Amino acid sequence: MKTTRGQISAAIRVLAVVILAGAPCAHADIVTDANAKAADVVSRIPAPPITVRAMAIIQVSVFEAVKVMVEANVGSLLVTEGGEITGIVTERDYLRRVTLEGRTDKEIAVREIMSSPLIVVTLETSIDECMAIMTDRRIRHVPVVDSGEVVGVVSIGDLVKFKSKQQSFEIQYLTDYITSG
Repeated sequence: MKTTRGQISAAIRVLAVVILAGAPCAHADIVTDANAKAADVVSRIPAPPITVRAMAIIQVSVFEAVKVMVEANVGSLLVTEGGEITGIVTERDYLRRVTLEGRTDKEIAVREIMSSPLIVVTLETSIDECMAIMTDRRIRHVPVVDSGEVVGVVSIGDLVKFKSKQQSFEIQYLTDYITSG
């Protein structure tokens, strides 16, 4: 019996529904829906986004922000002023606005080098759209918002890893489906 593309697509959709419904599966943490959303990636990130206050009694220096990024093993920090998120500071901001300009990171406030305004996505933004936004804007990190509140930050690496796992699972499933005859 020859398997058609439609039958394979239908089998993947059924498998996605089974996984999302919580049925036991060896790869239950993989969402195989082609319409995966930012929420699917954010739900796999173990910690909430890290923020750094841009203004306190003494302004937070770029050096302190970089120290926080290194300790937390992240490539970006959300910057807050008065409890509101006003920007994002990234490794790229540091390299371009401190290192290349020959400035001293202990004397520069995070506020001076942060990227603002923020480019954000929602929980309902598709993975492909997130990747397109990041590629078009040439950014590597994007906050994910829900009802105006930041619920996470995803990096291009998070998205690529998610897509790679998703595709590996689909390939394995199709291989098993085709060879089981």
